[in-house]
Amino acid sequence: MARGLEEWLKPRRDGRPLQLGVLGGTFDPIHIGHLVAAEAARVHFRLDRVLFVPAGRPPHKDPAGVSDAEHRYRMTVLATAGNPHFYTTRLELDREGPSYTIDTLTQLSAMAGPGASLYFIAGADSVVTLPSWRGGLGLLDICHLIVVTRPGLPGAVLQNFLDGLPAVRRARVHVLPIPEIGISSTELRERVAAGQSIRYLVPAAVEDYVEKYGLYRPAAPEPAARPAPAGGGPERGPAGGAGQGGEQAPPSPGGDAAVEGRARNAAEGPAGGGAARAWPPAVGNPAARPGSSGVAL
Repeated sequence: MARGLEEWLKPRRDGRPLQLGVLGGTFDPIHIGHLVAAEAARVHFRLDRVLFVPAGRPPHKDPAGVSDAEHRYRMTVLATAGNPHFYTTRLELDREGPSYTIDTLTQLSAMAGPGASLYFIAGADSVVTLPSWRGGLGLLDICHLIVVTRPGLPGAVLQNFLDGLPAVRRARVHVLPIPEIGISSTELRERVAAGQSIRYLVPAAVEDYVEKYGLYRPAAPEPAARPAPAGGGPERGPAGGAGQGGEQAPPSPGGDAAVEGRARNAAEGPAGGGAARAWPPAVGNPAARPGSSGVAL
């Protein structure tokens, strides 16, 4: 477990109980809608900190359709770097096997201690499917639930869900309207693939990262076979053929100076002290780093 997360979950220095927001998601890519929701929840509910939890391997999605977890983690670090109340954790990336939101919240609750209160932040479109999640409504026994309302979900659907909850659990669900930002990660991937701009829809550092590593671009077509040169055997291809087309491999720990520099500047842990975040993260074989499924906002 990274020491930075342990520091982040320590009790407040003034002795008051810790109020911790948790926002899980695929973050493929993270965008301003995620950040607006997290900040609105932090301010409205007076949360001390908001923890962003990128999913390592969402079990509800085809792994072939999800970007490498290291890319998604690094984009989330960059996106949250400017807010001293935000922190991004590798918790689900580094945990063995596919895991689920309820497992992550149970682990965080144990780490934060009995005095802490957890507030899980999720979109209304996800919340109405809560009975089908692993652990179902038992999630409300571990944390409060902040439901951010967004365009596209009829109010009656959410109200019917709320009306069906037992009174004790209904009291732990809080609805929070936020500004209508009608964008999604799916739309952003499609825009990049079509050569359209995502400027101002994602933080500038995330836009730069997507461009630098060629994320979400369609794979380049295979080059036509070249005829063998006259009078000889097979022609020797160019050295270092890897990386010609398609998504680039995750950056090596020592090669991304711009990303590392931005992350270091913001990796100082919770406001008021605490250990710095470990950076850069270890980059390994994605297949050897299965994680979990936070619920995408």
